[in-house]
Amino acid sequence: MFCILSSIIENPKFSLTAILTIIPGITGSLLFLIIFKQTLNIFTLLSMIILMGTGVNNSIILYETIKLSSRKSDLITGIESIVITTSTTVLSLIPFAFDFLNLNNTSCISISIIGGLIFSALSSLVIIPGEFYGK
Repeated sequence: MFCILSSIIENPKFSLTAILTIIPGITGSLLFLIIFKQTLNIFTLLSMIILMGTGVNNSIILYETIKLSSRKSDLITGIESIVITTSTTVLSLIPFAFDFLNLNNTSCISISIIGGLIFSALSSLVIIPGEFYGK
């Protein structure tokens, strides 16, 4: 993943930073699984693969927005796009996450994705701008 991202973006430092945003996503996923007393199974592992792609995608969107922006309003647009897509995904998964009748054994997928997306989006919104403006 690092080699592909580095060759496309042509910035190895950003590629490493984007991949580092995967770690909080997986941490959030595992944390939500523990909080909601779900097991780690093949469904949750597949949801973590989904999180890896989404976390890196959020970082790329923010990186390109910062790189191409000349005004602060452009940066706010990039941040808005990440917040809106993450919040709509999380809100749409909430009904699937809570199975009060224990009829659905795949609610762990929704719980894992919700926790991972929240942590991954927050880390993207802190780490990527920090790389650019923290110099």
